[in-house]
Amino acid sequence: MSNRLVVLVLVLMVAVGALTLLVLRSGSGGGGGAGGASAGWITQGERVVLVDPSQVERAVIRRINVGASSGSAEELRRSSDGVWTVRNLSENAGTRAWVVASDRATGFLRLVQQLRSAGVMDREPTIAAEAGRYEVDFFGTGEKKLATFTLGARVLGGQTVALCVGDDGVKRGAVVGDDLAKVLATPALAWRERSMLAAAGLEAAVRGATLIELNRGEGSTRRSVTLSKLNGRWRMTAPVACTADEAAVGKVLSVLQGVTITRFSDELGQGAAGGAGSQGVTMESAGLTNPRAVARVEVPRREIDGRTGEVKISTQEVVLKVGGIAPGNASGGSDPSVWATIDNGATIVAVSGVGLASLNLDAAGYVDRRATAIEAADVRVVEVVPRSGAQPTGEQRGARFTRLEESPGVWAELRGVISEGGAGGGGTALDEQRSGEVRAVLEMLTKNPAGGATLTAPEGYTVFGTVRLRSREGTLLDEVEIGEARGGDGKVAILVRTVPRKDLPSRGEVFRSYSTVATLLQRELSMTGGPGQ
Repeated sequence: MSNRLVVLVLVLMVAVGALTLLVLRSGSGGGGGAGGASAGWITQGERVVLVDPSQVERAVIRRINVGASSGSAEELRRSSDGVWTVRNLSENAGTRAWVVASDRATGFLRLVQQLRSAGVMDREPTIAAEAGRYEVDFFGTGEKKLATFTLGARVLGGQTVALCVGDDGVKRGAVVGDDLAKVLATPALAWRERSMLAAAGLEAAVRGATLIELNRGEGSTRRSVTLSKLNGRWRMTAPVACTADEAAVGKVLSVLQGVTITRFSDELGQGAAGGAGSQGVTMESAGLTNPRAVARVEVPRREIDGRTGEVKISTQEVVLKVGGIAPGNASGGSDPSVWATIDNGATIVAVSGVGLASLNLDAAGYVDRRATAIEAADVRVVEVVPRSGAQPTGEQRGARFTRLEESPGVWAELRGVISEGGAGGGGTALDEQRSGEVRAVLEMLTKNPAGGATLTAPEGYTVFGTVRLRSREGTLLDEVEIGEARGGDGKVAILVRTVPRKDLPSRGEVFRSYSTVATLLQRELSMTGGPGQ
């Protein structure tokens, strides 16, 4: 009985397969014209579309009686620099061409190239329009038609029917798998690039930015931060001037590169995918005439004149404006989309508001947590000067330490009046413990990151003195102020303040807080408090 059952199942499977193949071959409209193998029908495993993807410059996709997109026509076009765009060719549609995600167009062409016959055809298939079908015309250089490809939208048993007419007029029919039909079931407009910068061709450019300006709010609530890159290092230039935290700047660039388009205006049913006017969305209606936030990025461009060979340097400006909440989002939603434009309104799209909301407009968040940008190896002299009145005036006013060149890592101490210029020489060499104390001061100021930063003096701030760092020639490299502030909980915070300098008039005040202070500073500056006290 079991053997008979197995035989019966096998017979049924063969019958179903034969019926499926018969239906696919005949199409919904019955058999077509004559033609055996000599007419171009291909054997199992052969390629159906003999088109080289690298030769395709343009493709027109039409959907006939396929779902909601029935009757639509779209054009894929490759630019001279290899970027694919898509344009809606349907009636009353806008003429705007959108950048396609890099993997979608190439993936489609790769599937076309890999499409192979899954069954032998004995006659030309009829792929009836009433049953739904996809039609694709491929064009090469100079608008030369490479092939016309028709694919049935009706899938049975994971297979459908394909017919390709090459540039030589030869027809190639085959039963094929449904992978390509699944791809074509989605309109090419859905293949659009969702990264806002990539869609504008600016993603790579922003990585080379040399200036970032962030603005949010208006009037008394306006907050602004300006960051600039000079000699490979980022600095904050407004609202204060100081070395910037590279990680914080990197996060800004990552946020800008990650701005994601959630919906194009035509996806909201507000018009075709054209310019702002045809979209039914304007700068005013999107809240972009008075944007909630603006990010401006400057990128240097280096171009070589092909005729003269002259190198021209110019600046490309990228301005991202963020407006009001896009329709379909509750103001309290977890991820409200907001209107945005990167080309001053020529294109207005809805983008995810989560990443943009994380942009830090607190200037203190961009402060380099190191007390000074000076490298410890460049410091030859360390001067510790107590505040006036902390010690008797005269010869015992502060301490000066000089690094001995003949004994790397060993410092000598000179007591006495500290004067400008001149590193001095000689002095009493310090033992390893005392030399280590001087090195600890440099470690604290040049390497150890502060726990926090502020641009205003904390309440109860008390100054204990200053530390000056000089070069071998006696040039003042940097100067910081050491102080304390006792919080409401009674704990003491050690503060290092950037001292404004006459030779750097734009340098602003920055207070950096530390939980510990170098032993030498606590002793030489007669600091009364201590961490946690």
